[in-house]
Amino acid sequence: MLRIMSMNEKICIARVLDGDSDAFATLVDRYHVGVILYCEHFTGDRASAEDLAQDVFLAAYQKLKKYRAERGAFSTWLYQLARSRCLDEVRRRKLHIDIDTLPDLSAMTEPLTEAEKSEVRSAVEALEPPIYRQVIQAYYWEGRSYDDIASQFDLPLNTVRTNLRRAKLQLKGVLA
Repeated sequence: MLRIMSMNEKICIARVLDGDSDAFATLVDRYHVGVILYCEHFTGDRASAEDLAQDVFLAAYQKLKKYRAERGAFSTWLYQLARSRCLDEVRRRKLHIDIDTLPDLSAMTEPLTEAEKSEVRSAVEALEPPIYRQVIQAYYWEGRSYDDIASQFDLPLNTVRTNLRRAKLQLKGVLA
């Protein structure tokens, strides 16, 4: 099933193609965290994932003329670029991964609506204890690594992982 691209994305893409490079920032803002997390799944390393994501957005900007909305959603096209760039990096580094365990592109969702974002923000703000909210915000909203979060909150690394897992379970219960 093809998803309909939001009007905002259509406008941004048209503006970029008309020479307004600043309009691309809107698309980057919408997808940067997801692309970083997707790349991190390949590399297992946040710093490498951030570098790869930057490469993906540069490639997307350079190849935007080749994007065809009738062939699929912008997000699918972007994640295909990310997958290709990650596989190139894996080959370059000669890392061995099982391609069958990689996330399915068809499972990637469209960005959240403003109402959904508001609901998620409210749910995150209500997390108890407060450290759950703090680690969720640091990891997902600020894009910080587990090590950075552990240092910031003076917590053992495994405690950060546990807090994130428990926070996600709490959010799943509230948002389900």
